[in-house]
Amino acid sequence: MSDGSLSQDEIDALLQETDNLEIDAGGSLEALLADAERARILKLLDGVAGAQASNLSILTRKSVSLEKPTLQVIGADEVAATLPEQLVDVRLDFSDGLRGEHSYILELSVAQTVAALMMGQTVVELDDAALSAVAEALSQMSGPVVSEIGNQISRTVKTAPPDFRKAGRDQVRLPQGEAVVRLEY
Repeated sequence: MSDGSLSQDEIDALLQETDNLEIDAGGSLEALLADAERARILKLLDGVAGAQASNLSILTRKSVSLEKPTLQVIGADEVAATLPEQLVDVRLDFSDGLRGEHSYILELSVAQTVAALMMGQTVVELDDAALSAVAEALSQMSGPVVSEIGNQISRTVKTAPPDFRKAGRDQVRLPQGEAVVRLEY
């Protein structure tokens, strides 16, 4: 319903913990995430940015600082339209404590830089070893966030092992559904 209230079917679906609940937000994808939820996510990320930067600094042997993240709720088709032709797609979906899809999408040049730093080289080809290094860096970057989410909901939260690949824009694995929460650093 577009007035913000839930129908009986939607309430029943929530109570049954179904994966197929669809709620009409009245046309605005941004409305799917309330201001308080948006603020809570950004506060969580702000609180762990130091640990994320520290993990990346250790892995790359370089000083790393992260900019304050931005958050958007946008359509999957809009995300796809903004992607470069070639990219690195790393999935770190939640596996325990939460259900959800979690992806990192990097431009090839960014992935090559991260892989080169982690492998102690100046230039790398994005082969399986380099992609594995990038996936490990992103896994380490996710660690503080996943731990903090678990602390806040009083559950152990884990991610599946990274699933990574070099892909074309049309092959990227975006989370399912009409909306995607996109965070950019």
